[in-house]
Amino acid sequence: MKVRAAALFAALLLGSNLCAAQSTFEGWYQIEMIIYSRPQQNSVELWPKDIKLNYPFNWQQLYHPEDPNGEPNVDLDRTPFYRLPRDARNLNAVSDRLDAQPGFKVLFHEAWRQIVVDENNSPSILVFGGKEFGEHSELEGSVNINVSRYLHIKTNLWLSEFQTNAGQSRNQWPVLPQQPQKRLAQQTNNTESQYLLDSSHSPSNANSFSFSDKDVNSALSDFLAAPYVPREIITMTQARRMRSDELHYLDHPRMGVLIKILPYTPPKKAPQRTAPATPPTSNSAP
Repeated sequence: MKVRAAALFAALLLGSNLCAAQSTFEGWYQIEMIIYSRPQQNSVELWPKDIKLNYPFNWQQLYHPEDPNGEPNVDLDRTPFYRLPRDARNLNAVSDRLDAQPGFKVLFHEAWRQIVVDENNSPSILVFGGKEFGEHSELEGSVNINVSRYLHIKTNLWLSEFQTNAGQSRNQWPVLPQQPQKRLAQQTNNTESQYLLDSSHSPSNANSFSFSDKDVNSALSDFLAAPYVPREIITMTQARRMRSDELHYLDHPRMGVLIKILPYTPPKKAPQRTAPATPPTSNSAP
């Protein structure tokens, strides 16, 4: 009996593990994420300055439905990476409560839909939020959401406190990297201008965007001439395993992330109805 009970328990355990493994898979999901800053608990808390800030090569920005760079008359039910309207979100009450807490500030709250795939093929979503200071925002970075046996999130975020650039010491904080979509737009404009000036331009290179030494020097010059410089930069680099339909919380002394991922099935398109053919008219008398 003990052997049978042990075998039955093992079978049930194996079955539950298989169910858990099969419960999450590649496909469409609706993702909603809140990122907020929180008050500093220790006034003398020091953060490391030998940090590296960078954006991934495989990045994806979120579009607004009215964004001229996006698709015209976009179908939000079937098109990924578009910010959903407020009434399509589920965490509005949570966001409002956070914003009402003294010292707390919601920097980013968006919902969107995408096809979640394995880590090697999943793009990282660009994240920006809070006040803008010149070419940068208080919150910058990216998050990567992928799936294997479970859903996973990886954060690559930094929170900056800015001060007016009066020629003071940079306090050894690193140069903030240029936001990729701005760099791409700038390189596109430069490429188009060069196309008009250079008769030997090859159309095959029109979409080749490399980050040359000239770009690095330009970014450094922009940094030196920027109206604002960072007084402090705090990073949040974490990885978490998640389940769908659950609210997950990533903690940090100065910021927090709330994320909920729901399976999503795009509705089928209604069949297009064709107008009935108009019967030919006869000009002959009856």
